[in-house]
Amino acid sequence: MSIKARFKVLVALLIIVISMVSASMAAAAVATYTYDELNRLKRVDYDDGTYIDYTYDEIGNRLTTATNAQSDTTPPMGAVIINGGAAATNSPAVTLSLTCNDANGCAQMQFSNDNATWSAIETYVTTKAWTLATGDGTTAVYARFKDTTGNWSTIVGDTIVLDTAVPTTNASPGSGIFATAQSVTLTCADGTGSGCDKVYYTTDGTTPTTASSVYATALNVSATTTLKYFATDKAGNTGGEEPNVHHRRHPADRGDNHQRRRHRHLNRQCDLGSLCLRCQWCRFHAVQQRQHHLEQPRGVRDEQGVDLAQRRRQ
Repeated sequence: MSIKARFKVLVALLIIVISMVSASMAAAAVATYTYDELNRLKRVDYDDGTYIDYTYDEIGNRLTTATNAQSDTTPPMGAVIINGGAAATNSPAVTLSLTCNDANGCAQMQFSNDNATWSAIETYVTTKAWTLATGDGTTAVYARFKDTTGNWSTIVGDTIVLDTAVPTTNASPGSGIFATAQSVTLTCADGTGSGCDKVYYTTDGTTPTTASSVYATALNVSATTTLKYFATDKAGNTGGEEPNVHHRRHPADRGDNHQRRRHRHLNRQCDLGSLCLRCQWCRFHAVQQRQHHLEQPRGVRDEQGVDLAQRRRQ
């Protein structure tokens, strides 16, 4: 067989091999064909990233063929992190941090909230805005990545607690009037949310902020105090301000009613004609009270609007 005949045979075999490769690739993937100005096949691109390039001589004979078919079967390695690895969030709008590693580079990616319904395929980037599934509680985001040769990574994911409920705070004991100093405790509750973080408070009636004192131990209230407080949780939710007023009344400070009852009691003792020193003091005090009543002009009222003369007669 002449050299020319052998060359023709080799060319024929090469064409057959290329045709077989092209046929197998076409059966496995969708192809896009590109032609030159003479309507000759110039390139075939497949959706899995593989391709075939064709070149021709001056008279139209196909000279060379280049392909990357079956050059990479190793899938990329990827990862997704929600909000920088935060444990909880109070908003369904989050930021995904993405990584993808592959010898030939990463090209595309997809996402899902339930590992069943996936977003449209998009170009690979390292960050993406994403919306979590609705409803408070632990929620997940899934991702997968595709390299430049069409290999898809295994599905990866991350979780975060979505918590949109505000925490509440309770003071014990609550508002009231007390004869002795009180030890007031503040208790935060966050239900099934992310958990309480801090309780801020003031004891001078001013509105508390995150710059106010942070509750740690029970508060000793020994005078009339307006206690205001609010709580924050680990997702960043802030509870509403809750005021409590604790009144401290000393045992010796029991008001005019108590003094009037005491005077009437002593007067009744004096009416019995006792010669005890206590009753002698009572009689003297009664005389002084009557004298003051006679000297008090009628029609004069105190700051509460009570007639002074009438009050003295009581």
